[in-house]
Amino acid sequence: MRQKAGRSDSSFSEFIKDFQSRVWVTYRRGFTCLQGTTLTSDTGWGCMLRTGQMMLATALQVHCWNRGWRRNNHHNQHQFRQLVKLFGEGMEFPFSLQQLLKIGKEHLNKAYGEWYGPSTVAYVLRVCLDYAKEQSTIQSISPEININDFIIYTATDCMLFKDDIINAATVKNKLTWTKVLVLISVRMGADELNLSYRQPIQAFLSNHLCIGIMGGRKRHSLYFTGFQGNKLIHYDPHICHPVVKMKGDFSTETYVCIKPRKMSFSKMDPSCTFAFYLSSRNDLQELIDLTDTMGSQKIFELLDGTKEDYLSLVFDPSIKAFDHNESMFDEVGEYSTADIGSLEGSDFEYLE
Repeated sequence: MRQKAGRSDSSFSEFIKDFQSRVWVTYRRGFTCLQGTTLTSDTGWGCMLRTGQMMLATALQVHCWNRGWRRNNHHNQHQFRQLVKLFGEGMEFPFSLQQLLKIGKEHLNKAYGEWYGPSTVAYVLRVCLDYAKEQSTIQSISPEININDFIIYTATDCMLFKDDIINAATVKNKLTWTKVLVLISVRMGADELNLSYRQPIQAFLSNHLCIGIMGGRKRHSLYFTGFQGNKLIHYDPHICHPVVKMKGDFSTETYVCIKPRKMSFSKMDPSCTFAFYLSSRNDLQELIDLTDTMGSQKIFELLDGTKEDYLSLVFDPSIKAFDHNESMFDEVGEYSTADIGSLEGSDFEYLE
């Protein structure tokens, strides 16, 4: 998703229209208690799940309409509302926090109220999309959202395999390409971001294939969608809004972020997940070509063949695969609604 803010009045105005047309998902309070708990809010622990919801919402927006879509007229407002409904609070909504938590518990033994890392959320999003297709729940809730030709492909260990993506996109018909949201989990440094990756990150965020980055800074998940100089532009889920009852022409005010914020690259946590929307084989080739231009600064490898072929050649039982239960951030010290004032400090600033 291109969100590279320029300085001319016209380009900045277009950027703001784009920024305000994306679904902003934040902490919520007042939902039904999660099973077996007293939790009625995800404040303090649900930020990465909310970031994942934002990234999926952006991908669906691009998939269903186009990258130039704007929330600028009555019809598009209606479409925006249809998209937001998929992320409501409750099991009846296909991409709700509650659905994601259920999958996390059943597939990864994650407890309600437990913090998630970006790799974990990528996996949960893929399973949730598959489940929504099986249950055919989206059509009844948001009939204008079609996900029949949309899949999620997840990759870890900083490696993508060309044939695996092609096989996933053509599993139904070898002649027809199913649109793919590729989620690749990476680590760009040990405890801090290796700043040699700044230019590759900017190159990806400048490319139309990139939907954004699910990551953040220490103890603080953010959805990065662009940059301005040495600052990353982002959506922040760390504001707690009340649950919205999604009936009729409900208000989407709390799902729209008005003021973009930015954060220094140096504050970025090295562990994150990149998202790319590939609508064709040509898009895949474009991503391959883009990564090839990065040389020694590659954030991840995009290799020929399949992962199975690769492992058969280099398998070493002492090498541990990427752990879905990784802890990118400390699980304590998460910002809560009481800490909102602290977000105005030196680490964050509004885009001007």
